[in-house]
Amino acid sequence: MATSTTSIDSQGGGRFAGTIAVIALGCAAQAFAGQVRITDLGTFSGGSSSAATGISANGIVVGYSTKSDGNGHAFVYSGGVMHDVGNLGTSSDAAESLGWAVNSFGYATGTSMQNGRLRAFEWDGNAISPVGVLPTDHDAEGVAINERGDVAASTGIFSGHHVVRGRAYLYSAAGLTSIAGPANWYVTAAGLNNNEQVVGTMVDLNNTDHAFLFDPATGHTTDLGTLGGGSSATAINDNGQIVGYSQIAGSIVHAFLYSGNSMVDLGTGTSESRAKAISADGHVVGTMGDGFIQQQAFMYYGGIVTDLNTLLPANSGWDIVDATGINDSGQIVGTGYINGQSHAYLLELNGASDPVSETPEPGTWALLLAGCGAAALRRRFR
Repeated sequence: MATSTTSIDSQGGGRFAGTIAVIALGCAAQAFAGQVRITDLGTFSGGSSSAATGISANGIVVGYSTKSDGNGHAFVYSGGVMHDVGNLGTSSDAAESLGWAVNSFGYATGTSMQNGRLRAFEWDGNAISPVGVLPTDHDAEGVAINERGDVAASTGIFSGHHVVRGRAYLYSAAGLTSIAGPANWYVTAAGLNNNEQVVGTMVDLNNTDHAFLFDPATGHTTDLGTLGGGSSATAINDNGQIVGYSQIAGSIVHAFLYSGNSMVDLGTGTSESRAKAISADGHVVGTMGDGFIQQQAFMYYGGIVTDLNTLLPANSGWDIVDATGINDSGQIVGTGYINGQSHAYLLELNGASDPVSETPEPGTWALLLAGCGAAALRRRFR
């Protein structure tokens, strides 16, 4: 596996998302001068592509990469090494797996082929095993894991790398909890926090999507509403802030932030956008673009949307198109193009190997954006 790191010591040029009113991007790029590092996580030996799907609070990355045989395997990246999670399959199965989430202990979850069907898995850092309590009548995937080792999972029809038209579950110390919506609605999970709250998508009898929040303390599933059309929730932090996306006028999809019982459009204009992750301090990341033909990874905070490419210099070689995870240390993961190949990346907003003297302490990187007017950033595993 080959990895490479580019430390940014210029003020950064990069692209500007012309369809979005982004304030003080030049100032933001200048503020991060000498303090931004992007690492190519590489691929498994012989592989041609990889994608990062999530990051833990202490910087462990999860995702998937192709191998020399063309199959994709889930990985957990830590200590500069891409660890192969493996798969649940037998000799008659396609040897494939996808990693979706990881916690600070390096425990991961995702989906893998087993006996001709996709199964949700748990990985404890050494071995992969199925989430055996889940029903086996449909495909299944583990979509999120918290610091206590609880897993949010879905069973249903697998399409486009995820289960759709299914049933959602929370697997915790209390056992397996089925997450129910209104009668005969489909329910699929997407995000989980350390309070065991689960978010995802419900599909009504008219085939319209509804973002939801499930709280095990009350056993209640709440419809979060929409920005005008269907909606889906993708992630939730420990403060109960939820992100996702919803249709607005003209069927354009916009990223949203749900906080204080209110769904707010992140304001990406004529560009479509989807929010994928949110940190504990409320920084949102995702992807945006015109019909997803031209995509850019973005970060949102305090009413400001920033194309992450504008924090990179023109000669970085990267075009980062998606951001799927963020933690409170200013570490962001996702997928971008480098040398014509689609690779997983780790972007560190204050992690240059040779930072300038005024480099902030970890956790204060958001204040740089604020100062530029872009303010805007145990339970043991079973």
